[in-house]
Amino acid sequence: RAAAALQRILLDRLASCGPLSAAELAESLAIASAAVESALEALAARGEVMAGRFTTLESSQWCERRVLARLQRASLQRQRAQQEAVGAADFQRFLFQWQGLDAPPQGPDALCAALDHLAGWSAPAPVWERELLPARVKGFAPTDLDAVLAQGRYLWLRLSPPVGSDTADRPRFRGGSLGQIPLTLIPRGQWRTWRAVAPMPDPAAIPLSGTAQTILAALDTGGALFHEELVAECGMLPSHVDLALTELVGWGLITADGFAAFRRSSHGGTRRRGFGGGRRATRASALAQAGRWSRLRPLAATAGTPVRFPTHTLETLEAIARTLLRRYGVVFKALIAREAPLPPWRELLYVFWRLEAQGEVLGGRFVAGFSGEQFARPEAVGLLRTLARQPGRGEPRILSAADPLNLAGILTPGERVPAFPGRHVYYRDGQVDPSGEAAGSLHRAPGS
Repeated sequence: RAAAALQRILLDRLASCGPLSAAELAESLAIASAAVESALEALAARGEVMAGRFTTLESSQWCERRVLARLQRASLQRQRAQQEAVGAADFQRFLFQWQGLDAPPQGPDALCAALDHLAGWSAPAPVWERELLPARVKGFAPTDLDAVLAQGRYLWLRLSPPVGSDTADRPRFRGGSLGQIPLTLIPRGQWRTWRAVAPMPDPAAIPLSGTAQTILAALDTGGALFHEELVAECGMLPSHVDLALTELVGWGLITADGFAAFRRSSHGGTRRRGFGGGRRATRASALAQAGRWSRLRPLAATAGTPVRFPTHTLETLEAIARTLLRRYGVVFKALIAREAPLPPWRELLYVFWRLEAQGEVLGGRFVAGFSGEQFARPEAVGLLRTLARQPGRGEPRILSAADPLNLAGILTPGERVPAFPGRHVYYRDGQVDPSGEAAGSLHRAPGS
């Protein structure tokens, strides 16, 4: 009873006086320090008090949990009030520097950093190799991407299969469309995260051709197989295997070790004479260069960690939130309008609040002209402030319309620029240049 009474007294004292050290409590109550510390440990075990440094004092203190929650809310409000919003043009300039477009780094680490920035983004293979990666990696060569994929660190796939009327349009994946399929490059460790927000289609529910079903069954039973093995295993002509593989890639059901198949097909493949003296295209050599072809597996049903909104687990939401912060540095609802697929903003908002409470991100008003909550990585805020104080130098820039930093019509007034391959957006000092006077600039990505 004496121990319980002491715990009650300490709890009341901390609730009324705020953070105090064990020594301060012992002195004010004229009780032995050992008894006070024992009682505080018991209260902490029940989650009623927390230990830490809550003021400028260097010694550890104790704080009642409701008082601590109020202190944290007040601290967050002060931090938010201290933020100064910058204009949209300054934010666009910041994004160019944040993703390394101002001074692209070089080497394998630079390529991995660029892929991390672009994780979850979708674009056709030629856009990846001619626009997105050359803009972020100095001296980028396609063989560099092959090497990273061969190490197994990253995986390519079609993350968002066609929807609506596209599901009945099977021929769109056949013939010469391999290089037009939007692909996503993700770290293998994030595969489950992205599959959770973009579930793989059920092969039984989509109009697969008979040859595609045969190839899929061979990959189901035989595991990863080379092109030549598929030809032998399925007893098909190489050209039929090529068409089936293209169809399965288009539905997001398979992947391969490398990117060479897309690279070769985007250049038109090779051509040889067919029967009757005509010329016909063949991509057997192209798809054979991709290495092993593998079946992508759907996620097994798991209970997961429940969150306030039931669509996704907390683990998935946190991974997506961190990916967006890595890509943009600052995140708000309007900014991610071109991102797909994503969980609902209300679920991401809940996670951003958690990360802010943990001190991992800052909340506030960082970019002027946009309503709603905004969140930023602490290092991004410093860079954003520095750039905002530096006047633009009038330098032009050409950006692929398929780049995630194509935010025309989102950050700036006017219409959006569709992400068509080969189309570009012209910028000057972070603002869209409708005259296109940026053409020919040294800031144009190699190969674009």
